[in-house]
Amino acid sequence: MGSQEKAWRIITTARYDRQLAKLARKHYSITKIGEAIDHIIADDHDILITQYHLHYLTGDKKGISEIHLEDDWLLEYKIKHNVLLLTLLETGSHQQLLGK
Repeated sequence: MGSQEKAWRIITTARYDRQLAKLARKHYSITKIGEAIDHIIADDHDILITQYHLHYLTGDKKGISEIHLEDDWLLEYKIKHNVLLLTLLETGSHQQLLGK
């Protein structure tokens, strides 16, 4: 019997949806997010670290992962492996996400 791969459930927050729409209007390459999500789901940890500078947030954002799609374009997300759930929380610049 072959094993079936379970499908990930991807949900987005309303904030993420608004931020993504705003970035699309500013002509950001939205395909970059899709490519990054593919790497997240595939658990391409080495690529996420080297290409996207994966790191884990602390303080109020403990439990959230963050990657860099570009130097000043971030994606924040959470994963629950036990239910294969990827929650896309926010996307935008350092200023927009971290107030820096």
